[in-house]
Amino acid sequence: MDSDSQGIRRFLIGFMSLTLLSGITIGMNKVMGTLLGLHLGLSNLELGFLSSTETAAVALGTLPAGYLLTHSSPRTLYVMVCLVLAALYLFLPHLPHWHFLIIAMFIVGLCISLRIVSMNTLFLTRLPELGHARAGWYRGTLTFGIQFSGPVCGNYLVANLGIVEAFLISSVLFVSLALLGWKVLPPQLTHQVLVQRPQTSSRLDEMRYLLSFREVRTSYVFECAASMTMASVSVFSIVIAVQSLGWSKAHAVWLLAIQGMCYIVTVIFFGKHVLKDRLRNRVYTAGHALIVTALVLMACPPHDIRFILASACMGMGLGINYLVNIHRISGLPVNKAQLSANLTLLTMTGSGLGALMTGFFSDRLGFQGAFLVLFLIWLVLLFTWRQDRS
Repeated sequence: MDSDSQGIRRFLIGFMSLTLLSGITIGMNKVMGTLLGLHLGLSNLELGFLSSTETAAVALGTLPAGYLLTHSSPRTLYVMVCLVLAALYLFLPHLPHWHFLIIAMFIVGLCISLRIVSMNTLFLTRLPELGHARAGWYRGTLTFGIQFSGPVCGNYLVANLGIVEAFLISSVLFVSLALLGWKVLPPQLTHQVLVQRPQTSSRLDEMRYLLSFREVRTSYVFECAASMTMASVSVFSIVIAVQSLGWSKAHAVWLLAIQGMCYIVTVIFFGKHVLKDRLRNRVYTAGHALIVTALVLMACPPHDIRFILASACMGMGLGINYLVNIHRISGLPVNKAQLSANLTLLTMTGSGLGALMTGFFSDRLGFQGAFLVLFLIWLVLLFTWRQDRS
């Protein structure tokens, strides 16, 4: 094994370990936050607002995060925000009112934005070197933590130890992230990350340059829509399982886990097949069809098998959507930090809008009506995309 192969192997082991632990903390805290909200008796709209506050803060912090990463040490910034989060989660279950919880979630979101942009930027930059067959490894590993192992761990900790002890363990994990991040992340971003079009003279010009690529425009729109859909399903699948299907809280988390596992299998094991040039556009369309099918199933009257099938279709469809999008933009001659910051901004905005919108419509139309609204949004996007292609 030559030195380049050994370097790639060491990077993958360290980076994927950091990614997995990051995903576990996110998934744990999402589930524990929802369970804490149910314990406090929050309405669907309040639950949606609680979730969207964090994602809105992440969205607001992405562009400043991209700027900070180009002028500071990503290693130092990552460690600092992990330690801040460790301290914050110690106090989270002791806050006296849910309005204070909203403020805490906003601070959490600002910290997370730095973590996300730094990891996305580093992976996008190394992807041509790693090989496009590994395009889904980062997102797949992260999702395994967010939607499978994280929720399972969070649910287990709350059920067996209590909410206070669960958040204490979460705090310890953030300290572990700080230590691992110091070892894995580079002290400075390389020139390859910072390279940009020579004619660019301002951030607005850089944005125009990015959007001049059709691949960027398409990927931005569909990643935003996918994040909106994923957030809606992730936040409310537990609520649906408990309130509509009559599942226990211990079993309800498996709806989220099924979606996560299907997503993970798709992005990790099918990248080589999905990204073949002659099949890419057809598979892209098939992925979107799976998402639409899942939303139709969720808009129907609640039934165990129907929702399990919808979760599986949603996971596979979102996985295909991500693989094609990330492959298209990773090789473009653009500033990767700016590209990553903008992509994170749009996906976090979609996540926040999705959770808030689903909470709003579910209080007025029921969950079936809320998912029908998402279905109509996807139909409009797909129709517009096909018109643009033709």
